[in-house]
Amino acid sequence: MEWRHPRTRLRLKRLAVGVAVCAAVVLYVLQQRRAQVTLPPPPPGWTVTRPPEAVTILLYADGAVYAGAKDAVWRLNSADGRVLARLDCGGSLSYVHALLRDQAGALWVGHNSGLTRFDEHGCQTFTEADGLPATRVNALMIDRQGRFWAGTQSGLARRDSGGWKVFKRSDGMLDDMVNVVLEDAYGAIWAGSHVAPWGGLNILENGAFRRFNLANGMPHVNIACIYEDPAGAVWVGTGFADAGGLVRFARRGDRWEIDRVWRRADGLAGARVRSIFEDRDGTLWVGSEFDGVARFRNGKAVQILTTKDGMPENEATSILQAPDGALWMSTPGGVARIDPSALARMKM
Repeated sequence: MEWRHPRTRLRLKRLAVGVAVCAAVVLYVLQQRRAQVTLPPPPPGWTVTRPPEAVTILLYADGAVYAGAKDAVWRLNSADGRVLARLDCGGSLSYVHALLRDQAGALWVGHNSGLTRFDEHGCQTFTEADGLPATRVNALMIDRQGRFWAGTQSGLARRDSGGWKVFKRSDGMLDDMVNVVLEDAYGAIWAGSHVAPWGGLNILENGAFRRFNLANGMPHVNIACIYEDPAGAVWVGTGFADAGGLVRFARRGDRWEIDRVWRRADGLAGARVRSIFEDRDGTLWVGSEFDGVARFRNGKAVQILTTKDGMPENEATSILQAPDGALWMSTPGGVARIDPSALARMKM
């Protein structure tokens, strides 16, 4: 095994991140220039809400839809998408990545400048000074035991009675950075990083990590989303720019294994998978970064939705379905709500 001094690895890591950021910016600018056309009005049954910021994450709670954006969380009416309130904690939010409602009803927001809690008493932001391994918080979760988890730039953190327990590379993870977190039906904790060429997918089960990267079947080591469907399969969205794919994991015996990989040639709208959601009718919605959303039935793509079909932008950053059956998608250009009647027409 080739050994590198830690400083050399750090320099290489910074260089790789810098190159990745530059490439992303260039690609985004090119895509935006191509997208600078007059969009058609939303089709019947579609409602588009456009907060003055790109929307990155959605949460349904308390009869409303919360939309995390650049420097605020917007509370939307779940019936029609109208803006009800703007939450910004005095301007302390910066690029919202995660939203969570806890058992006591508090709203937690993970963002670049910390972890913010909103409750009936107001709001409070926590940072490294309060014990977090890093100020930037990318993912949030409460497990079945009621423990609070946070995916940060410097580790996977679990809040116990004694404080934060942090898992890092020294504990068996592929990288310290954690971009997404999920607990599956078996109680295993899934944590994905987003620091290519390092990192990948980590599964914490029975006190040890299993790791998946290019060496054992992953199409890319940048993990953008993890989703468990109603049947118990776990789906992982990967990629960067025009490389990546969708991975389905199946439980075989007492462990998870890669069951199948989908790429653009298999029906994905784009190579980088940004969001995954299965609606109550069994349709799997797979959002890409720049190329729209693919709808899958029984493992086969049946439709790709883009701005031509009503989407505010071709990137779907988050997808959910409200109790009334309406499907919501967040994009850099706003939030789309598709009512049940419009969803039914798609299936005809």
